[in-house]
Amino acid sequence: MLIYSKCMAGIYRYANYTEKNPLKSTVISSSLIMSCGDYIMQKFEKSQLTIVDKIKWKLDTLRLKNMAIYGLISGTISYCWYIRLLPKLVYSKTQTKIMETGKKLILDQFAFTPIYYLMFLYSVTRLDGKNHSDGKDKIYKDFYRCFIMDLKVWPILQTLNFYFLPNHLQVVFITSEMVFWSAYLSHVKNT
Repeated sequence: MLIYSKCMAGIYRYANYTEKNPLKSTVISSSLIMSCGDYIMQKFEKSQLTIVDKIKWKLDTLRLKNMAIYGLISGTISYCWYIRLLPKLVYSKTQTKIMETGKKLILDQFAFTPIYYLMFLYSVTRLDGKNHSDGKDKIYKDFYRCFIMDLKVWPILQTLNFYFLPNHLQVVFITSEMVFWSAYLSHVKNT
């Protein structure tokens, strides 16, 4: 019970911090979570290796760093989208919560998400030291794959997010789910 109450106290403190410092908390959380997702994927990839290759395996710190850097970028963009812009695009005193959630979901999936994947695929390719042409090739190769998988996973999560959580906690929810999604994106980016 003591562990539970300490965890809940930490969650409440973090929720209060995000309300007071939404940009800072979003950017830092996003960076940490993107790098955690990559770390999880690298460990998973290691588990798939032969015993000989496992002995030679080393954590790719450059890859981890690049995902953390992209997390700083995506955290800033997510703050602008989810906290500043999206609530203003759908706000109306006369609409129901269901209508507001539906509008947010449609805008998020079909306006923001494609831009997010274009930026992700291009940025992390460039962070890896590759050129503009390689970045474009990565987009052509993997954009559709990311977007279709996104449509299978995120609409239900975002519906719950937009309906039940206040704006300042929506990015925190998204970022917490991003641990696993970042692992998937890390896999897409590195295959």
